[in-house]
Amino acid sequence: MLAACGGDGGDCPAYANITGGTFARTGAMTTWTMEVEELPPTLTFDQADVPANVLEYRWAIDLDANSDGTRDLQLSAQHFRFADAPETERPLLMGTQQDLWTVMGPASSLSGDITVTTAGNVITFVVEDDEDPLLPMVTAASQGTWVTFTKFGRSLGDQCEDSFEP
Repeated sequence: MLAACGGDGGDCPAYANITGGTFARTGAMTTWTMEVEELPPTLTFDQADVPANVLEYRWAIDLDANSDGTRDLQLSAQHFRFADAPETERPLLMGTQQDLWTVMGPASSLSGDITVTTAGNVITFVVEDDEDPLLPMVTAASQGTWVTFTKFGRSLGDQCEDSFEP
């Protein structure tokens, strides 16, 4: 596990600290869980100190579907700060978009739909194989990296990220 927090060098917020994760494949459906220290009922979205059109939150599973050492797919619940949007308190699932992305180096494109749920401090990602041709190749937990990201200010150091590899 790698944790890094910018700003004053303090620890990541509890909702960004990954404490564990699981992987399961049943037929043509794959499920990952991400456990964080604590998932509050609401988070502040579109924080005034975060620049417009910048990634504010991400909880994701990065996948190396073909086991070649590079990330091919990402399942994520994420939010980019909207320009001129007022700060709002919302549950994670009401403040984020949840999607499957095909990753091509530094770029990515929308690939398919996923289902994301939360219960306590666990975020669950579920996807069916027919959402992307690479998904049937994902057969082991070792093909995934669980990641979080949060941005809380204007400077480059005002961010925090964590990762977990089984």
